[in-house]
Amino acid sequence: MRVKVKNIPVRYNRESFEPGEEFEMDKAHFNENIVDLVEDDEADVNPFEKMTKDQLKAELDRLEISYEADAKKEVLVKALSEAPTE
Repeated sequence: MRVKVKNIPVRYNRESFEPGEEFEMDKAHFNENIVDLVEDDEADVNPFEKMTKDQLKAELDRLEISYEADAKKEVLVKALSEAPTE
């Protein structure tokens, strides 16, 4: 994720960053008290990819979209991603 230093200098991965500077930070190290989020790498991740196969199937059932019972997760994700929005 890309972050921007707030008010005090920050040292991260053996580098120093001054207020206003941007740099890449692992999400696990994010601290909103010292940096602002500029860009989240996961923002581009399809939200359906985080769901389990059972959750995907339940959502497809709710939307009345048919699928093969033994369909792989990738196929279910694609079906939901391509479904018309309500």
